[in-house]
Amino acid sequence: MDAHASLTAPAAIRKLIRSGDYTGPTLGFVPEFLKCHVVVLPKHDAFNFLSFCVQNKAFCELQAINPHPGERQLPALGKDVDAALDIPKYNIYQHGQQIATAQNLLEFWQHDFVTFCLASACGLKSRLALVQQPYQNISKGFHTLNSTLLLPTATEQLSVTQVFEQAWLTHADLRHWLTHAYLHPIPFNTPLLFGHSPEGIIATDSPNHSQYTPVYWPSAVTWQHYISRMRPTLCIMSAPEHLLVTDRALFTSWP
Repeated sequence: MDAHASLTAPAAIRKLIRSGDYTGPTLGFVPEFLKCHVVVLPKHDAFNFLSFCVQNKAFCELQAINPHPGERQLPALGKDVDAALDIPKYNIYQHGQQIATAQNLLEFWQHDFVTFCLASACGLKSRLALVQQPYQNISKGFHTLNSTLLLPTATEQLSVTQVFEQAWLTHADLRHWLTHAYLHPIPFNTPLLFGHSPEGIIATDSPNHSQYTPVYWPSAVTWQHYISRMRPTLCIMSAPEHLLVTDRALFTSWP
């Protein structure tokens, strides 16, 4: 990679990826911009996944779909955003089993592909990474927890349970968080529940229950479980931490 290349602008990052000059993770880049997981499915499998996303919006944060099957451009996410070229690493699956990885999809692309772009929760994690105050009292970081409560799906055979990210916040930090979640809505920023555990969940231990409140955010792992249950004939996904960097700004100021 060119040592003088810019990694501070989304378009510049995509250019480096497209040219093959950068092939690593993008998770930590430009935290003020939306980054997306990408899922590519043949049209005959796409409806089931779209139905799941529509029925479970809190867990699926769907940001864009390609305008027409087979089209690679994603105009809703920026200028010249190409689903087949702008992700540094793709994982390719057949019937739920990974068969290959690729740096681009030129040899795999099909005329019936439907591309789904789902927000990453890294915007939520960036809140904690970028803000100096408050949230210094967050305890033990985030924990991924599985509920026993089933979500609505296209068929019973594809049923999956809710997955949450849970952390403990002081009461003052929780009030501050909720205020800014309302004023600055970004994907996965707003908790689904706080104060008590969702059905089928046992909260992790708090160092001091009188000072901390359990807070639960929806997790993108939920839709990833659904994809694994679908076992589509062909599925292409951005590799973990290798996300699509978009031109859509998440926020302009902190806190």
